[in-house]
Amino acid sequence: MKITNFGIIFILILSGLWFSQYMKEKQIEKANELSRRYNTALTVSVDNAALSLLTNIQQEYEAGYGSNKFTSANRKEAIEQFNKTFAMNFNQEENSIALGVLKTYIPLMAIIDYKGFYIYAMDDYKNSKNELLTKHVEMPIKPYSYKDKQGNLISFTLDDYVIAYDKSQNKWNEGFREEIKDELNIPLLKDAKLFESVRRSTILNVIQNDLEYYINRHNTYAKRFGVSYTFTLPILSKEDWDNTIDDIGFISFIQGVPLGGGHVYNNYALGGSRITKKHYYYGTVINGRKYYYRDDSGHSYKADEVFPNQKEAVKKGYFPLR
Repeated sequence: MKITNFGIIFILILSGLWFSQYMKEKQIEKANELSRRYNTALTVSVDNAALSLLTNIQQEYEAGYGSNKFTSANRKEAIEQFNKTFAMNFNQEENSIALGVLKTYIPLMAIIDYKGFYIYAMDDYKNSKNELLTKHVEMPIKPYSYKDKQGNLISFTLDDYVIAYDKSQNKWNEGFREEIKDELNIPLLKDAKLFESVRRSTILNVIQNDLEYYINRHNTYAKRFGVSYTFTLPILSKEDWDNTIDDIGFISFIQGVPLGGGHVYNNYALGGSRITKKHYYYGTVINGRKYYYRDDSGHSYKADEVFPNQKEAVKKGYFPLR
């Protein structure tokens, strides 16, 4: 065989390797781009849901607590806002079938409320026409309950307000720890530092256990829709867990969304409901021009990017939306 033939073969082999590597890089680039878009969509959806928790609080429901963390969370509005924003930012507003398939990759959503939390997970139910359907439904509230070695019961909240049962006196009482600590024979109520430690660990354990249970359970429902991905509770940072129980809020997980080339999208987002929370700025395109707006501005345009501050939005070529 002539040397020129060897040269041609060598070039063909190199070209094949180069093309293969090029395609892999393009797939990774595409997966990264989709991940960024999905991050934005999930963040915006959760933030809007969290802010909606406070939309129609009635003051009479708050009487008697004296806590700046107690609210009558508007769970229905929060879920509706999440679904609406999620559909819009994933471009599935007009395609209910595709949206339904996409939501099979959401193992659960959860609302962290003042006296307990609510999980929205897939379940079977019958509608008014007696048809069996499967969708995300609200599970019963899970209180932040604790039982000590003496058999006393304490139901914690997101601050130091408690509902407690003193077994030795067969007596229930409720109020802030400082107010009722001397009325009940419950050692935990008399130690402020220990109380706070047990309160936080109890709330976290209750939430973590239920999240893990329902995410694992979601695998059964996902298989019905042909999703082979195995759903598991991801590892959340200590900071995220701490933020989760600082105030009422919204959390959602999404896992296993195909990105192409064997890549999948996994993420979660946490959203606080208070106005004092850190604000984000959303980038959108209107009539071909790039604008940004703050998350509490009331605008509902599709978000293409999320920024931590206005400066970052301006650097990417966005103008403030008035």
